[in-house]
Amino acid sequence: MTHFQQKRFKTVLGARILTAVLIVLLGSAIGSCSLIDRATDGASSNQHLTLAGSVYGPATLDPALVRDVESAFLSRQIFRGLVSLDESLQPQPELARDIEISPDGMAYRFVLHDSGTFHDGSPIDAHAVVGSFNRASDPALASGDGSALPAATYFADIEGIDERLSGQSSTISGIIATDRWTVVMTLQRPAVNFLAKLTGSPASIVDIRTVGIENWWQTANGSGPFVLESYRPEQRLELTSFGNYVSGEPRLEAVTVLFGADALQPLNLYQAGQIGITSVPLWAVDRLLTPTDPLHPDLVELPRLSTTFIALNPDAEPFDDPEVRRMIVHGIDREKLVDVMHDGRVQLAQGMIAPGIGEAMWPAEIPSHDVTLARELANNVGDLQPPATLFEPGGGVSTTVQAVLERDLGIDMDVVDQPWPEFTERLSQRDLPGFVLTWVADFPDPENVLATLLRTGSPDNYLGYSNLSFDRLVQAANAETDVQRRRELYLEAQQLAIDDAVIIPLYHEMSYTLVQPWVRGLVVTEIGILALEDVWIED
Repeated sequence: MTHFQQKRFKTVLGARILTAVLIVLLGSAIGSCSLIDRATDGASSNQHLTLAGSVYGPATLDPALVRDVESAFLSRQIFRGLVSLDESLQPQPELARDIEISPDGMAYRFVLHDSGTFHDGSPIDAHAVVGSFNRASDPALASGDGSALPAATYFADIEGIDERLSGQSSTISGIIATDRWTVVMTLQRPAVNFLAKLTGSPASIVDIRTVGIENWWQTANGSGPFVLESYRPEQRLELTSFGNYVSGEPRLEAVTVLFGADALQPLNLYQAGQIGITSVPLWAVDRLLTPTDPLHPDLVELPRLSTTFIALNPDAEPFDDPEVRRMIVHGIDREKLVDVMHDGRVQLAQGMIAPGIGEAMWPAEIPSHDVTLARELANNVGDLQPPATLFEPGGGVSTTVQAVLERDLGIDMDVVDQPWPEFTERLSQRDLPGFVLTWVADFPDPENVLATLLRTGSPDNYLGYSNLSFDRLVQAANAETDVQRRRELYLEAQQLAIDDAVIIPLYHEMSYTLVQPWVRGLVVTEIGILALEDVWIED
C-alpha cells in the first residue's frame, strides 16, 4: 500500500500554492513577472477585453493537440487542469483542491473540488479526470502514432503510459479513480518536476462525452474560467466569463480575439485604443524604449524563457554528413548575426537553456566562428547535393545565414519562407532538413528544453535526433533531487547535443508587451501571459 504525506499549503492572493519543499525539488525555478495592479476600485461597467491574435488563428484548441504559444494560451482560458502555474511560475492546485505525495515521490493523490463543473454544469469528477488523460494519450488522435502526441512528453513519467501510447492498452494503468473526487497517479520513475508537467495543455480536463466529433473544440464544453461562445476561423473568437468557475467568476465579462485582416496591424489597433494588450514588433521596440515616447509608460519588458536556434537534421541530406554540419557551425558568426539582426534587443545564447531557468546559468562550449576551418571543411565536402536548405516562417535568420555562407564559403543554400501552419505541420512530420525555431518554455525547467526537443522519441524532437548517452543523462537528471547534480547532468547532455552539431543556439528573446492603462490585474510572466481571469477594465 502506498502511504501519502500531505503537502502543507499557504494562502496567497486567494490561491493555495505548494511550499518550499517542492520548490527546492524543482531547482528553485522562480520566474519574475510584471503585475499590473490588482485593486478593483473604479471598475468599468463594460468588462470587455479585445485582443489581436495571429493572422491565421489557431489550427486547433484541443488541449491534447495544441503545440504553439498562441493556441496554448487560448486553450488555457477554456480548459484547465488539476494544476496551474502561479505568477512565479510555480505549480499550484487548480481543479484539484489538495495534492498529496508519497514519501518516495512515486505516487500522487489529487482530491478534487466537489464544486467544480464543466460549463454545462456537469461535475468535473475523478471519472472526467481519468477519461481526459486516457483520451489525451489515445494514439488514434495521431493516426495511430501515440509517440507523436504531446502527452508522450508530459505524461512520460506515469506508469502505463507507454502501453497506452502504443495502443496496447485503452487506459493508462497508473491513473485510477479511488472515489468520485479522488485520483491517484503512480509513476514508473521518479520525476521531481511531475507537477510542473501537469500544468501543460495535454493535462487539461475535457468533457469526454463531447470530444468524438471533428472540430469539437469549436463548441467546447470547457473546464476553465471562460466559455467559448463562438469561433469564426481567421476572423474572431468570442469568450464569456463562466460564473461557476471553481476559483471564482472572472472579472471580465467577455474577451474578443481578432484574427485575419482585423489583426494585421496590432500596434495601430493598440494606439487607437481598440485592443487592450499587444506584443511589440521588433521594428518598434527602440521607439517604445525611449522615455519620451507616449506609449513608453505602457511598456512591460521582461526576459523571455525562450531560445532561438538553428537545427540541422542528422538524418536528412546533406546534413547527414557531420562534416557538413560542422562547416555550417564554424561558418556562422553568431555574435555578429545576432547584433546585426537585433541590435542588442536580445541576449546572445551561450547554450540551449535560457538563463534563469532553475535560477541558474547554463553555458555550453559552442564551436567558435572560424572561416578558415569552415572553408577547409567546405573543400572537403564539395558541392552539396541536395543543396543545404533552411525552413523558417519569415525567413529572417535563414536569409542572413544564406548570404553569409554564400559570401564566405561559396555554398549554395536554399531558404524556404513557409507560412506558420504549414511549417508546424512539416515539423511534426520530422522531414525538414534544416530549420530555424524559437522554443518558449512551457514551465521553467531544463527538461522542458533539452529532453523535450532532443530526447529520442520525444514528439517535439523535430530533428529525429537520437543519442543514447544524451537520453541517459536527461533521464537521470529528471529523477535527481540534488539541485547541483541535476544541473551538472543537464549541462553534460546539452554539450553532447552541441558537439554533435545538430543545434546552433542563437539568442534568447526579450518580451515587450504593451498594456493599456485601463487594463488591470494582468500578470506578464517570463513565458508570457498565462491567464485572464484576474484581469479587469478600469473606468
